[in-house]
Amino acid sequence: MKTKSYMKRNLIACVILLSLSQIIPAQPLPGKVYDDAELFTPTQIETLNKNAQALVNEIKVDLIIVTTYFTESKSSMEYADDYFDYHGFGIGPSRDGMLMLINMDTREVWISTHSLALDYFKDSDIESLLDNIFVPLKERNYFGAAQEFLNNAAQHIRIKKAAEGPATVTVLEPQIKISDYAGLLNEPRKTELSVKARQIADTYGVDCIILTLNSTGGKSMTAFAEDIFLDSGYGLGQNKDGILLLIKMQDDGNFNLEIFTNGSAHTYINDQEVDNLLRTIGTRMEQKDYFAAGTSFIDYTYTKVRHYRAKGLERLLMRLTPELIGKSLLFGCGLAFLVVLIMYIAQRRRLPRAPRAQTYMNRNGTNFTLKNDTFLRTHTSRQAIPKSDDSSSPGSSSGSGRSSGGGSYSSGTSSHRSSSGSTHGGGGRSF
Repeated sequence: MKTKSYMKRNLIACVILLSLSQIIPAQPLPGKVYDDAELFTPTQIETLNKNAQALVNEIKVDLIIVTTYFTESKSSMEYADDYFDYHGFGIGPSRDGMLMLINMDTREVWISTHSLALDYFKDSDIESLLDNIFVPLKERNYFGAAQEFLNNAAQHIRIKKAAEGPATVTVLEPQIKISDYAGLLNEPRKTELSVKARQIADTYGVDCIILTLNSTGGKSMTAFAEDIFLDSGYGLGQNKDGILLLIKMQDDGNFNLEIFTNGSAHTYINDQEVDNLLRTIGTRMEQKDYFAAGTSFIDYTYTKVRHYRAKGLERLLMRLTPELIGKSLLFGCGLAFLVVLIMYIAQRRRLPRAPRAQTYMNRNGTNFTLKNDTFLRTHTSRQAIPKSDDSSSPGSSSGSGRSSGGGSYSSGTSSHRSSSGSTHGGGGRSF
């Protein structure tokens, strides 16, 4: 009895700990170097940790070094992204940081960037950083490769922050829906987009904002978009429903995009749809058709919000698509055929039945035979029923219970979603 009681208490404790692990966010591990492949000496690890921490304190971007022989059947990219996400690395609410993985199993180096590091490091910048890392790496000088990563990454971020300067704007007037500080639109185009944005707000109660600028003041696009949305008082209704497109133009002609969704807007446009919308806007931006980029954003928002918030006759007419009409006609024809078939069968049953066969049979002429069915075997097949999959990605919630989400896009950068749903960039190379 005591053994059963002890096992029961242990089982309850395990269930509680497992539940808490799903609720409590990941806490960052101490230190900046995680040498699972044992490539560094204890003295080298201590030196790297001190150097990394000093640089992080200066540039406010996390710098993590990981070595391993085992990636849990994941690619180097997946392992690096997940290691960063699930260990809670990154500085500030938007978790600005980057991670260098040395994968000794596949002999690869992968650099994963997140938030501000994703904004600052284009694919060409990652290649330049890898060039510096591979100079000592070719000589199997792993300590030297780690030092090159720390010093060159920090220097690149210093240059980017110095060139960006202070933020173009920090607070906007909530009644203004289109703020073009980067000068991408002329007045007629700007007015046209403003009218459309106000129509969404007035008709469906969802704020729709576009902001273009040249500097976020060293903040990541993710953090800046959320801050300016909330600080400016955007968002309608109790849940502050709204969506914001942030466009940052760079001196070299490249650009960064960020979409921030808040309240019910995050439910209406999930993360996958945000990524698709960003790619569409990015294509228009690369063509330098800035009006088409803004129109794509507003029209898509209008379509999604209208789908969820339209009422009465408008909702009915909106759902009368050619596909639905075709299905309705097929259903009607099928139902009519079924009614006719039932009437035909009912009519047949009303006709007089023929006499029984025994009426015409000779009692002495009847021949009976015996037939046996022999049982051989039985076979049962089973098939699992797949569970339903919800296409909507879960949103992040702030301490006040507010639901928000979004996504990032940068020209010249190959970005992707990790398994946790966050956006990463980066690149790698074999050695």
